[in-house]
Amino acid sequence: MISVVVYGRNDNHGYNLHRRAALSLNCIAEVLTHPDDEILFVDWNTPKRLPPFLTAIGDTLTTRAKSLIRVIRVPSSVHAERFGSLTHLPTVEPVARNVGLVRSNPANRWFLSTNTDMCFLPQGGSLSDIVSDLEDGYYAVPRFELPEVFWESLSRSEPALALEQIQEWRTHFALDSIVESFEFNRFDAPGDFQLAPRQTYLDLGGFEQEMLLGWHVDSNMAKRLWLHFGETKSLEHSLVAFHCNHTRSLTVHHGATRATNDLNKFVFDLKASTATQSEVSRIGLADLNLVVDECATPPIHADLDLPLFATSPQTSSWLKPETMTRCSPKHAISVILDAILTQDKPPSVLYVGDSPVCVELESLERTRVIDELVLDRPAGEKAELPRLTSNQILVFDFSSTRPWLVAKRMAEIALQMLTLDFDRQPLVCTVGAEGNQFDSLVGLVLSAPGSQSAFRVRIGNFRTATRTPDLGQRFRLRTYAAIHSKASGRRLDGTQHSGLGRVLRAFVRLLFAFVRLLALSTRRILEFPIRLLFNVCVALFRMFVPRRIRSRKPRAMDHAGDAISRVFQKLWHQATRLNPYRLLRRFVRSGARRYVAGLESKLVTDGLGAAVMLTRCKTLDHEAELTG
Repeated sequence: MISVVVYGRNDNHGYNLHRRAALSLNCIAEVLTHPDDEILFVDWNTPKRLPPFLTAIGDTLTTRAKSLIRVIRVPSSVHAERFGSLTHLPTVEPVARNVGLVRSNPANRWFLSTNTDMCFLPQGGSLSDIVSDLEDGYYAVPRFELPEVFWESLSRSEPALALEQIQEWRTHFALDSIVESFEFNRFDAPGDFQLAPRQTYLDLGGFEQEMLLGWHVDSNMAKRLWLHFGETKSLEHSLVAFHCNHTRSLTVHHGATRATNDLNKFVFDLKASTATQSEVSRIGLADLNLVVDECATPPIHADLDLPLFATSPQTSSWLKPETMTRCSPKHAISVILDAILTQDKPPSVLYVGDSPVCVELESLERTRVIDELVLDRPAGEKAELPRLTSNQILVFDFSSTRPWLVAKRMAEIALQMLTLDFDRQPLVCTVGAEGNQFDSLVGLVLSAPGSQSAFRVRIGNFRTATRTPDLGQRFRLRTYAAIHSKASGRRLDGTQHSGLGRVLRAFVRLLFAFVRLLALSTRRILEFPIRLLFNVCVALFRMFVPRRIRSRKPRAMDHAGDAISRVFQKLWHQATRLNPYRLLRRFVRSGARRYVAGLESKLVTDGLGAAVMLTRCKTLDHEAELTG
């Protein structure tokens, strides 16, 4: 009978999104009674590592809502590739609604475009009963506002009682307020209820996909439907629509500097009822095979074949750098599952290391939890790095027998990631790199929150050039092998630095402390000569300019005094900018840029990468000792 389309993402848009959306979806499902009715939720560009929005609120949806809702997932990589450079918004409303339109049930006659903050109160029967007797046309209803204090008092899991309570509030409070608009809109805010035949939506090309900047998408659709049918009909006597207000916090759609679609071009000057791209094959990402899920399917469910570690022993270790690289492989896999199961489809995994973790990953590959496993042994030949996408996971295992080689490989791959767009980057998991000498490397190349010591696994993304404006990052990556943890005072292999190295480090720290102290005292050092110069200028002015001239031409004297004051201010401004610490830091950075530009090709081609200094300091005896 009717297909209802809504869209959103797991980003807490507006105020109290989870409660507001759950209440709305449950109430909409409550008034749909036909067997073919459906609710299409287009999950658009939910941030990576976050579950789809309806999975996050699945425990608050009613059984009826879960049976009607289908989730169509548009991953963040699609948004970044096709619309990232065209709009500042994280969602593209017209395309998202068209995604639901072209994938709706063809058996349904009606198509309703609305939002996840609406509650509909049929004045007799259900919404399905109301539309069953309607003739073809475009129908709208006035939107009434329900303040936050009201809808927050309702139980989202009891939609029938919530609708009854809203109906009772209408008799006690002045909530009904109709705002009429242009003839084609009929009422203000038409986008919260736009009902028309599904085939008409398809014939007109759906929503205008050139409107990428937000606002007026509903008015454009209303104008085109009005041009097609010749009028906009009202259901105000048979249906009441309440909007759950959410203006306690600002969003990207509010503010004085917001960017909007051209109202004149897309609404007032519009003469044609069809969209710019009216072919069904070109709208709603019809060329993509998007994932369609049942509502609120949790990541771990009964049909998922996961390895069970019921007999795995409990492990323990001291909180010190020497033992923090040790990690139980079963524990590591149990945590890495968080990154694997939040992907849109089974990901491919690149594993760098040689610990038993790779054996557990192979078991996941056999059960198709992961699509493909590529092994990169630190001591053997490097695996060919596949074309990196957002549906891949890189695992760097520092609990391996030669963790410094894992660090080298991680820095090499991080160099390649500097120019890759953030939304297209794979997820990165590090095992055994918390609270030890490898923590500094992970903090340098990985954009990820820190984890607790018992977690042992850190999940995030490589830093990109756009998110890391420091131009010296390439230099730091290539010389990382010479950089050791400040907390442990050890090299990557765990050996102590030589006595001369510790003396040089102490000398450099003292030098920079002195430069900082000099920078803080710059103002006081330069204050006396500049003030002396100013007083000399004033004294010379009084000496050589006769008093009678100063008294006869006071305006000229004022101008001369202002000029001297401006000269003083300019000298003071220039003097205070002479910050020795800033000049030294700028000199060091410029030198690092020239050094990197000269050696970049050499360091990459000879295969040493980020650990060139490290590989030179390794000896065969020392390696034999560690592996033994």
